[in-house]
Amino acid sequence: MEDPNLPIIITVIAALFVYAIFFEVREQNHAYIRGKASPKDNVKKSLRKLDTCLSYDMKTIKWRRCLIATVVIIILLFVFVRDNSVTSKNIVLHFAIIFTVMYLTWRNYTNVTGEDVHKVGMENIENIKRLQKVEYVV
Repeated sequence: MEDPNLPIIITVIAALFVYAIFFEVREQNHAYIRGKASPKDNVKKSLRKLDTCLSYDMKTIKWRRCLIATVVIIILLFVFVRDNSVTSKNIVLHFAIIFTVMYLTWRNYTNVTGEDVHKVGMENIENIKRLQKVEYVV
């Protein structure tokens, strides 16, 4: 018995996959442009750009990257397992579990590590601003 929903599920996941890849490729090329140093930058602008770089990982669109990895894992899983269990139910179940685990893991990592890195970096930026004010006063 053939699964009538299988082509629909595969089409939807494939469309999301193509969408995610398209925007990741398009936006990744410009990910750090706002943080790139320039010889014309003053101290204030350089510190603002440093903040942009420190906070980049917290601002990335994680669901797209997780979706891309999830689809690749599912394809590999079903290609290597080959037990004829490719049904819409199995694909949706695998997709939901793998995507959720990857997304929550990445979000947790970013919240724990990325926020601490940003906080420490911002403390250093504030310290540099304070030191700059002292140097200009003297």
